[in-house]
Amino acid sequence: MLGSLKALNSIVDQLNKLLEREDIQRKLKGEGVKGKLEIEGYQIYFLIKREGENE
Repeated sequence: MLGSLKALNSIVDQLNKLLEREDIQRKLKGEGVKGKLEIEGYQIYFLIKREGENE
């Protein structure tokens, strides 16, 4: 359980760092950002879009 919580915390930290980048901010104004994180043996695929845009 503790390992899963550490992995989840790492995921949140990495996503926060990613969202601070200027190039990512520009992409969020367009089609959004797709990607994959590998943390502590987990592969996490994600899609981040701003709500209400590109619908």
